[in-house]
Amino acid sequence: MPYGDLLFQRLRAARRDELDELVVSVGLDKKAMQGAHDEDLVSAISEELRRVAGHAIANRLRGPHSMAYRKILIDVADTLAPGLGWWKRTKYKTDNLETGSDEEIEDYIHKRFLEILQERLAKLGHDKLAKVQEEVVAALEKKGLPAQVVTSVSTSIATGTISGAVLGPVVAWALFSGFWTWLFGLSLGQLLAGGLVVGGPAGLLLGTLNFLAAPTKRKTIPTVLRLILIRKSRAAEAELTKVPA
Repeated sequence: MPYGDLLFQRLRAARRDELDELVVSVGLDKKAMQGAHDEDLVSAISEELRRVAGHAIANRLRGPHSMAYRKILIDVADTLAPGLGWWKRTKYKTDNLETGSDEEIEDYIHKRFLEILQERLAKLGHDKLAKVQEEVVAALEKKGLPAQVVTSVSTSIATGTISGAVLGPVVAWALFSGFWTWLFGLSLGQLLAGGLVVGGPAGLLLGTLNFLAAPTKRKTIPTVLRLILIRKSRAAEAELTKVPA
């Protein structure tokens, strides 16, 4: 049922600045969407994410919001799974909820993303790591985050120990503007195709390179990660506002 599925729930939980970031990550024209109401952005992002995640022929046979969010999640999870090649798969199945709920798949994607970050930091030399640390600190300070958060993230990068507690939930969304390029100096396609997935070698076969660097992956993976971080941010904010019994 479109307009009520989990993707719409994630989008409707997003703030306006987060919707604006999703517009960019999914590949919509930010200028063209500037005057749109929030609900119009929600609908446009949903339609475009499902379109870029689907096959062109299959897209003609279904409605603009008909592709299951679960199918998109599983595709992203399979792409980020350890190993190489198009044949790698997670345990999750579109038609079998017993293999894991949608939230479990989201958590797996978030975990794998942190592992890739950890692997990337471990590969950086001292000078590059220091530059990354400097850029991250500057970005966090510019966003007005508390000094203790900035210090915690800075220390985490210096020691190469990125964790969910340090890089999420509320902090992570703030980092995500231009995340791939200013943190790594790499596009998402280059990040994945460069063998930075845990266990991957420095080079991959041409077919795998093309698969990982495909335009749809460069849109679906960052967009899904943003949606996951939006969910985690709202959950963290809800915990902070709870009144003690």
